[in-house]
Amino acid sequence: MDNFSLFAFLEWLWVRIIATFAFKWQSSITASPKNIDVSAIYIYPVKSCRGIRVNQWPIDKNGFELDRFWMIVSDTEDYKFVTQRENPNMVLIEPRLEIVGPDGTALAVEGLRNGNSVLNWNDLYNSKGRMVLKAPGMARDLVIPFKGSDGGVRRREVRSEVWGKPVVGFDQGDEAAAWVSEYLGFPARIISKNNDVIRPLTAKHVPSRNLFDDDPQTAFADGYPFLLCSEESLSELNSRLASGSLSPDVKSLNIHNFRPNIVVRNVPTPFYEDTILQLHFIPPATSSRPALELFVCSRCTRCQMPNVDIQKGVMRTEPLKTLMKFRRVDKGDKYSACFGVNCVCAASVGYLAVGDGVRVDQTGFHDRRGVWWGKKPSETMRSEEALENFLKDKKN
Repeated sequence: MDNFSLFAFLEWLWVRIIATFAFKWQSSITASPKNIDVSAIYIYPVKSCRGIRVNQWPIDKNGFELDRFWMIVSDTEDYKFVTQRENPNMVLIEPRLEIVGPDGTALAVEGLRNGNSVLNWNDLYNSKGRMVLKAPGMARDLVIPFKGSDGGVRRREVRSEVWGKPVVGFDQGDEAAAWVSEYLGFPARIISKNNDVIRPLTAKHVPSRNLFDDDPQTAFADGYPFLLCSEESLSELNSRLASGSLSPDVKSLNIHNFRPNIVVRNVPTPFYEDTILQLHFIPPATSSRPALELFVCSRCTRCQMPNVDIQKGVMRTEPLKTLMKFRRVDKGDKYSACFGVNCVCAASVGYLAVGDGVRVDQTGFHDRRGVWWGKKPSETMRSEEALENFLKDKKN
């Protein structure tokens, strides 16, 4: 073969390699849709209790700081975790987070705006602060001090579990136990997360450890640090409820029913979030904050909790019945309806604000059997066939 023929062959081979690579990844690396941004942020200090809408919020190794940081458990030997699923009136327990200033004045943390130094802290729990709980019918509010305000009281360690996964917390004392027991009508206690004990995420739903500042983990959330939903997905559901709800009193829902942490808007289609693997939250050009990178772990399968009437604290039949008609979309959990996606952040320090832009870096395939398995975004499962072959090899 002369030099010209060899050069032509190598050129042809290079073009074929590039074309093959482009075809293989064109479905997963796409141009980001324009104008997607963050429209709302919520935290839920006590698992299964009412949330707090905030304008911006710090991130730590567990997700949003103090999100699901406290949990109500039964006052029994196994300290079973307690949720709205069995006790829908828990949604009426309303938390308020306060920072106590040098003069003793309490500042509501959730009301603070951009530029206030409080929200640049990434250790709110060790500050001079407190959580205040109020609930209907209770003669007084319950005050639970942050660690920085409790006078160094040594708390009893409590071992519980969340969906079969062990968690370790600290008992918040007899006064808190008496208050929550009176409200719920059975013996219960309140615990806070022991931050020295890592609660790892499910390995099959997590990218490579090398992509994270710290070990991927969460506090007392069901399984993941963040839940992301879009306004367009809620609008699609509400349009179906308006025309065919099986409950006459449920014709539309608020996003609160789905307990998201992050709500985005201006996505191209309803449930577009189902297709995202990797995204960045981009602060305004005038901000010095770094962008935050999130990975979408899996779709979120829904139990009956969205059926809770958040104003009355009672269980209904919708929206789950309607969701079951059109949102059983994940072959890895084909008997469950999905709404929203579970996420994890690469950083363990920073904060997110309403109005931050969203850049979608990579889209692709999701399946509750797992698409990540500790891999990089470019190495995730690309199809049901690829996943089944991977699982078969893993089993063998």
